[in-house]
Amino acid sequence: MAGDDAGTLATVLRSLREAGGLSQEELARRAGLSTHAISALERGTRTRPYPHTLRALAGALDLSEADRSRLIAAVPARARPTRAAPDAATARPRDLVTSRSPPLPCSAATRR
Repeated sequence: MAGDDAGTLATVLRSLREAGGLSQEELARRAGLSTHAISALERGTRTRPYPHTLRALAGALDLSEADRSRLIAAVPARARPTRAAPDAATARPRDLVTSRSPPLPCSAATRR
């Protein structure tokens, strides 16, 4: 597969489907998906399918372990949001509490 997007989910899925001699309609029927879903994946408008969708596609295409791994590897990783550390001078008190902060004793929380 030549080209800039040779490793995208769209191109990998399309090449595996065509290698299996299946139409989008036949793949959709075998995988229990809609033709629209297959089309969206192959056009690249849907790039992060659910894990059960990938399993259904791999099963419907009767993929080898190598091809199954190639299909899974073509799904882009989700970007993890980064959070800046709060500035102690301007942060609200709840922003400074981390999951490592010890809980308040019951007596301190109920004191008036």
